[in-house]
Amino acid sequence: MLLRLLTYAYAVAVVVGMGTQAIAQESGSAETDARIQALELRVQQLEKALAEALGTETAEPPPPAESATTVAQAEPAPNGNNRSDITGQQGAYNYDKAFFGPIGPLTSSDGRFKTFLYGNLQTDLAAYSESGDWEGVFGDEYYIGKGDTDFSGGGKMRRVSFGIASVVEQDWIVFMSYNLADGGEQVDSGLRAAAIVYRGIKPWWLMAGQFGNSVGLESSTFNSFLGMAERPMMSNAFAYAPSAPVVALIASHRGRSTYARFGVFGKNSGVDSDFDEGWGLHGRFLLQPHKERRFSSQIGVSGYWRKPEEEVVGSDHMRSCPEGSMGSGFRFRAFGISAVDGTSLVNTGKFCAVEDYTYVVGEGAVSRGPVSLQGEWGTAQVNTKSSGSYEFSGGYVDVGYFLTGESRNYNPYFGQFWRLKPNNDLGQGGLGAFELRARWQTIDLNDRVAVVDGNVTGVTGGEASGFTVGLNWYFNAFTRAIFNAGRIDVEYPTAVGGRLGTREASVDEYVARVEIFF
Repeated sequence: MLLRLLTYAYAVAVVVGMGTQAIAQESGSAETDARIQALELRVQQLEKALAEALGTETAEPPPPAESATTVAQAEPAPNGNNRSDITGQQGAYNYDKAFFGPIGPLTSSDGRFKTFLYGNLQTDLAAYSESGDWEGVFGDEYYIGKGDTDFSGGGKMRRVSFGIASVVEQDWIVFMSYNLADGGEQVDSGLRAAAIVYRGIKPWWLMAGQFGNSVGLESSTFNSFLGMAERPMMSNAFAYAPSAPVVALIASHRGRSTYARFGVFGKNSGVDSDFDEGWGLHGRFLLQPHKERRFSSQIGVSGYWRKPEEEVVGSDHMRSCPEGSMGSGFRFRAFGISAVDGTSLVNTGKFCAVEDYTYVVGEGAVSRGPVSLQGEWGTAQVNTKSSGSYEFSGGYVDVGYFLTGESRNYNPYFGQFWRLKPNNDLGQGGLGAFELRARWQTIDLNDRVAVVDGNVTGVTGGEASGFTVGLNWYFNAFTRAIFNAGRIDVEYPTAVGGRLGTREASVDEYVARVEIFF
């Protein structure tokens, strides 16, 4: 009997001692809380056995309630990231993984309901210097929607977004956000997101409502985590409203080395129409060989097939549709480095009698140590009912380097780059983090161009390319300043002496942004 008692007592001491040593060695690890819970359970079992051996009974405490935070700590997701990536805090605030900012959630007494507040403010200043022949752009209201004569510099509140999100009964997430900034012709102002997420079928997520469109790496990346102030021209033109959420029903799957997202997408709920709404099938698939926060690589493909909205189209700067013909009213267009002026440097004009249109883009990215590299190339095709098909393309390459030694933070949960925490925050013993960035980009919105009877035919949206350099200054994990400067060169087809020629123009753009996101 005595030997049995000593054996149980020794077992309890060993378990507690080993647990204390393991916790001391791994303090700060994401698995610490799970280890503590497992050790507590084992100690309870041993104490119960010891009591039985003594012939006495001890009251066995009830198992702890499985709150959303407890489950998030104890059950890692298939890709190695636990649910604290989404719900926010796990003990001390995790800058790398937390979806929301550091503002603590409002939590119900039983821990089953949590509500978070978040926001994003971006203030831009921009200046322009143009040269060459821009008459065809500024002289046509369909390019920029106004009778301007040159690029207009100045200031602009790019985004003023506030949102609220709730985690309900562990597996349900409800969120809504609203942008108070005036987006002009951009449809990213007003209601940005309003959706419901269900994540109870591991490793699947189901989402319904209005939210961001994920076609390509840059259009999938949140605005606050972009490497440059704005996305490249090819994303703005082809990715179907990359900064303007659309109504959709989607499913996403997170594997150990893959990410997939696909669904049915409608259009932005803030765009009114008297005609049947356009819709499409969108998808994105990634291979993720390296998924560490400081060492990542991914390669993938995404795209969409869309059936355009039906509406009667009259004429625009490029073509006149037959009276009563059914067309989509849509077009591909893109501005340059800054959105302060908003001028479309390239613009296909509205298409007539469109049957459907597609877009396919390949993407790749790698980040290791202070260096990061990413790029995309995409091709869009418009199939019309009367004049055949048109094809357009574009791409970019981005490179970045941290002067202060940080690494770009990768979030495999969404297949995008994430919040960056400087090694030394500004005002806390350091100057923050400094990152140099450079981008080369190009886009071609010309197709089937020819001169017939002295006039240019086909789609003459223009061909643009340029180089941009940037400096990002991260004051802390939630505040940064962005400085971008670059030149965009544009060529437009034109008829010269009865032959096909080009009209050339260029613009130097300078933009500075201060933003805070929480």
